[in-house]
Amino acid sequence: MGKFNNRHQHWNEFQWEEEIRRDERRISGYFRELAGCLDLPDEEELIFGQLSSQPDLVPLAENPESLRDCFNSGDDEDEEGFEHNSPRRTVASSTVDELDMLCSEWNILTSGVLPGQIRYMALGCSCAFGKLLARTADFLEPGENSSAALIVSLGKRALRDLNETVELLADIAAVYPDFRERCSWLISRLGEIRERLISHLGTVN
Repeated sequence: MGKFNNRHQHWNEFQWEEEIRRDERRISGYFRELAGCLDLPDEEELIFGQLSSQPDLVPLAENPESLRDCFNSGDDEDEEGFEHNSPRRTVASSTVDELDMLCSEWNILTSGVLPGQIRYMALGCSCAFGKLLARTADFLEPGENSSAALIVSLGKRALRDLNETVELLADIAAVYPDFRERCSWLISRLGEIRERLISHLGTVN
C-alpha cells in the first residue's frame, strides 16, 4: 500500500479494510491492463491512464499521492535498507522467513512439467503464497507509523489469505496424488503459522 499521512491515524479497522480492498482492486487492475500493454512504447503511461479513468482505483482524497505512487513507493528505500539491516532475530521476522521458505518449497515442487489442470491450480497456489507472504510481512513487521487499527485489519486479512492458501493446497492434494504428502506437510506448517498470527493479533492494542 502507499504511504500514509496523519489523517490515516484516525481511521478505524473498517475504514482500513475498505482501503485494503481498494488497494487489491488497484493491483488487479494494474495487472489486467499490463497484459494488453506489455512491451508497448510508454506502457506505464498507458496503464496509469486506463486506471485513472476508473474512480474506484484512484486514491482517496485523504491520501494525496498519485496513482503511480501507489505502485512505486518504497521500492528504493527497501533495497537501500536491506543492505544495512542486521540479521533478523525476532519471532515475527522468523515467521516471515519461514513462510518465505515454504513459498520457495512450493515453487520448487511445481517447477517441473505438470498436467494441464494441475499446472493452473499450482500457479494459482503460487500466487496465493506470494500474497500471503506480503500480507504477513506487513502485519508482523509494520511501518513505524502504522496504527493499531491498520495492524488488526492486516492481521485478519493475513489469516484469511492463509486459509485460502490451505484450501488451494487441499484441492490440489485431492486431485493429484503425487503432491498429497508434500501438500499435507505444507498445510501442517501453515497451521503452525496460523497459531502464531492469531497469538500476535491478540497482542495488538
